[in-house]
Amino acid sequence: LGDRLSHQVAGDTLYVGTSAKYGARQQFGGGGIPARPWLGVNDADADEILQIMHDHLQAAVDDASP
Repeated sequence: LGDRLSHQVAGDTLYVGTSAKYGARQQFGGGGIPARPWLGVNDADADEILQIMHDHLQAAVDDASP
C-alpha cells in the first residue's frame, strides 16, 4: 500500500490515503476482515511531531529576535 500513497490539502487539513481498492478495508476492516491500520500516528509519534514543530517554531522566533 505504501507505494500507492496520495495526499490532498483542503484548507488547513492534510488528507493522506491510498488509491488501492483494498486500502480502506485494510485500515478499517469490515465483512469479517479485522482492521489492520497502517496509516496514522501513535502517541509516541504524536509527541515527537509536536516536539519537532516546537523546535522549528522556537528557532524561527529566536532568529527573529533582535
